[in-house]
Amino acid sequence: MTLYTKLLISISLTFSLLFVGLFYVDYHQSRQFIAQKQFSEVKNAINTVGLALSPYLEDNDPVAVETAVNALFDGSSFSSVRVVMLQTGDEIVRSYPIRGENAPNWLVELDIFQTIHEKRVVTSGWLQLAEIEIISHPGVAYAALWRNMEFTLGVGIAAFLFALLLTSFFVKRSLEPLNQLSGAATQIANRDFNISLSKPDTQDLVPVFNAFESMVIRIKAFVEEQTRQADILRIQAFIDKPSTLGNRNYFTSQLESKKSEGQTLVIAIIRYEEATQAKTRHDFEAVAELMQRVGPELKTLTNDSSIVCARLLDDEVGVIAPYEDEQQLRELIAQLSSLSKSAKETKFEIGAVITDGFADSKSILSSVDISLTKAKLEPNNQYIQHENKGLAISATQWVELVEGAMSRNAVMTKSQLVKGIASDAYHREIFSGIEHEGNYTPAIMFLAPMEKMNKAHLYDQYIIESMIKELSNDSLPVPVAINLAPATVTSPEFITWLEDRLQKHPQLAAYLHFELHEAVFIYHKEMTRLLVSTLRRNGAKFGVDNYAHHLKSLDYLQEFSPDYVKLDYLFTLNLNDEKTTETLSSVAKLAHEIGAFVIATRVENQTQINKLAMHNVNGLQGFAIDTKDDNE
Repeated sequence: MTLYTKLLISISLTFSLLFVGLFYVDYHQSRQFIAQKQFSEVKNAINTVGLALSPYLEDNDPVAVETAVNALFDGSSFSSVRVVMLQTGDEIVRSYPIRGENAPNWLVELDIFQTIHEKRVVTSGWLQLAEIEIISHPGVAYAALWRNMEFTLGVGIAAFLFALLLTSFFVKRSLEPLNQLSGAATQIANRDFNISLSKPDTQDLVPVFNAFESMVIRIKAFVEEQTRQADILRIQAFIDKPSTLGNRNYFTSQLESKKSEGQTLVIAIIRYEEATQAKTRHDFEAVAELMQRVGPELKTLTNDSSIVCARLLDDEVGVIAPYEDEQQLRELIAQLSSLSKSAKETKFEIGAVITDGFADSKSILSSVDISLTKAKLEPNNQYIQHENKGLAISATQWVELVEGAMSRNAVMTKSQLVKGIASDAYHREIFSGIEHEGNYTPAIMFLAPMEKMNKAHLYDQYIIESMIKELSNDSLPVPVAINLAPATVTSPEFITWLEDRLQKHPQLAAYLHFELHEAVFIYHKEMTRLLVSTLRRNGAKFGVDNYAHHLKSLDYLQEFSPDYVKLDYLFTLNLNDEKTTETLSSVAKLAHEIGAFVIATRVENQTQINKLAMHNVNGLQGFAIDTKDDNE
């Protein structure tokens, strides 16, 4: 019950009790007045009858007496009139039925007014002429009392309703400052510090508002400081200071992560001859100066969230990018060369490898080193080593394969459970793919071509439809987490379609969790905000996938307040590194501050579980928790 309701009820009860008291006082006074009036009327009537009948009684004329009685009491307000002529013994009696006229029967039956019985002997000198007896009729009294009660009740109810409306208005107006504070508190809980408060007219509340605004400023500063500290720790752990690119630790963890997902990648390394020579001379200031020129230019590559760029050695920068086709590969190498030249570096070698066919990351990096050596012998100082097997599929062909699988309902899905460290299942993440050349091909292999052809949202719609159907047939459903491609998130067509589906299945919305890559919160805020609004409005949840993957500020957490975050693989991979665990604790705590459930991914053993439990992690996902079960 709200404070407004409580106050209104309390004031209404007070008014009601006051009205009941006043009504009783008015009723009591009215009853006494009417009874007294009735007694006076009887007295007056018997005196009047005596005087009127005296001449006829002296003449001993019963006919005249009866005529006079009928005339005096015709339509009488008395119940009974009796005249006994003592000289002759004649008796004249007139009776009238007791009725309440306009008063209700229940009021008459209360017997509020007693009948008044009055006798008088009419004399002429010492001679007694007649005895007159009058019994009052209370019907008029009841009618008068009822009219008074109706009037009092009507005026009282009208006054009560009017007073209630006025009270409601003034109470609501008086509570507006508190409603402002309540709304502001909710905003703070959602980490929205863009609060504007109007100063109240009530002077007693002005200090409260001033204190609240001061508190908001301090909380905002505290949260911003936490975000800044988390960013600083990430910079220290994963960013090379001179170039502002990622460091070798960041590069290797991203390579491990992307390779384990089954992606076919391009790994390229640029070696700058000027830096190599400066390194030989131990002129590390010159090396740092060169990286300060080159780093910002190469960093523009990371505007594409699928590309990773990091400094590996004093004179080398590494790049990881998804492989699509030979044209995309040539464009990437040309872009690396162009960006290096724009930083006024003309002497460099570029070695690249396509990862398909390599067993592990070490063999990939060894092959890139060999490519760098061979690049020196090439006229253009570039060498690409092809170890890939059967990469002749174009984007159009991929789309045709996927659309064919969807039309045949041949898309395969697997799921992996996410559990809380101290709780039950949180959800199961859905992994999907198609069969190609007799092998399972994960979605990560064809989503890039699908995005390129503006078809990714159709595939995500297919997966969502499949999950809705599955949940509908499950008596004890576990929420499912569905990954959305970045191109899907930025599709207005998809957002409209999704809202329609969620509105058609409101009972399933709470079981649908949507995972959005961190990049969309950084580079596509407007469309992401629209999608998030749609999800929240319809009761679905959303989370950040690859949380803290990008070397950007984490201030988007305050704006979007996701339900959960999934930590990037680099945190699970490097739990033995002190800087990594310190950064892990900081970014996890920051997510906790906005109420998000923090999940560590690719957890493979109990040692990792024990370490993660010490660093603000709520949930776990990986083969140590659950294998990916087929759910075709």
